[in-house]
Amino acid sequence: MGLKSTLPSLIFGNNEAVYHSDSKIYSHQIAKVVPSLQQFSALGNPKNFESKTFFLKLNQLRLIASVATPVFVDTTDFKEINLMIPFVGDNDTLLDAKVYHWQQNGYAILMPNIARSGTSSTRSLLTVDLNPQIIFQTAVSMLGFQNVTMNDLRLYEPRLIPLTYGDISFDLMVRKLCHYIDFVRTTPDMLENLRIDEQFYRLIVMMLIPHKFFTNLTPQTITHYDGRSIVQTLMDYVHETDYQFRTIGDLERFTGLSTRSLQIAFQKQLGITPTQWLRKQNFLNAKRMFETGQGVSVTQVAIECGYTNFSLFAKYYKELFDELPSQTLKNIRRN
Repeated sequence: MGLKSTLPSLIFGNNEAVYHSDSKIYSHQIAKVVPSLQQFSALGNPKNFESKTFFLKLNQLRLIASVATPVFVDTTDFKEINLMIPFVGDNDTLLDAKVYHWQQNGYAILMPNIARSGTSSTRSLLTVDLNPQIIFQTAVSMLGFQNVTMNDLRLYEPRLIPLTYGDISFDLMVRKLCHYIDFVRTTPDMLENLRIDEQFYRLIVMMLIPHKFFTNLTPQTITHYDGRSIVQTLMDYVHETDYQFRTIGDLERFTGLSTRSLQIAFQKQLGITPTQWLRKQNFLNAKRMFETGQGVSVTQVAIECGYTNFSLFAKYYKELFDELPSQTLKNIRRN
């Protein structure tokens, strides 16, 4: 590798990584490993292309540390489910006709085994190939059968994964595990004794369903909106992370805005108040609990949603879904 390289370091394996400065040669080599690859090309001047890659397999866990200058990638349906964690750079990825923006100190991305394409700036990534069965077994061992289902993990749904949740930094935890790998990876016995693969799977489970572990925390405050409106950012966050905002205070902490500013933003984009939006999200969650079997009775779901006045819960539910919650539960049990 030339002395003028400006690539960031890999998260582990930097000194033994495979280096490339020809994007066409690199593309051909990737195609041998990823048959679904349709296009891989350097952005900007191809003469400035550089990349480094290091592969590591720990029992049933496959990790790929990589860095590259700006690129465009296009693939058909992928074989693996990937979790991609960025340490440097910004990325835009098209999955199921929706563009996901993910970046360092912000979001990782869960990519199911579907077609994907996208661009990136100069970046450093860790790609983890996920085994759904091992992820589920790990989640069950951590939470118990009664507290988690495969649907909770949403492994087959493309979405952003926050790298910070409340005061919890998943980014820092991943970096520490990668540091351990770099420190002991030339000593297989130590890698085995540290059970790095098990630690990775346990951490990934917490990243996928943080609300199951950190019930008293709210997500990190978002102080920029990547060109989207404040309200759209909130809606995207709820869709992509399954987080439930409960109060106006939650919205204030997340956006850094006052109640008045939130009222103006919601009225302008949706024609409703923040309180009305929160109520709707709460009842959408209630219906989801019925549909996924997490709510065995109307009373249980009402309490979970913060309602001890069950008549009021039923009233609001019917206004939104045109049927009583008891009817929803009856229809689901019938089917």
